[in-house]
Amino acid sequence: MTELLFVVLNMTDAGLTNIGLQLGAVEVNPLMSMVGSVPVIKGLIAVALIAADRKFGSGWAIWFGNHIVFTVVVWNSFMVMKLVLGG
Repeated sequence: MTELLFVVLNMTDAGLTNIGLQLGAVEVNPLMSMVGSVPVIKGLIAVALIAADRKFGSGWAIWFGNHIVFTVVVWNSFMVMKLVLGG
């Protein structure tokens, strides 16, 4: 469940970023500005990180990552709402 949440949160982040970019926002993450904010690509990157964590880690990285990406999704949600409302 933790791993599925990680993928869903990352794809949600990419989707919200796309909406924000269409509304005039700017991507501030230098890594994602190179890759783009395509939800499928972000999902594939998340799956690759999960695989690496399974092979080399103890599982805590995905748990911790969920907290970080959740925070980013909440932030992006507020930024999109602000752009939509004209703020």
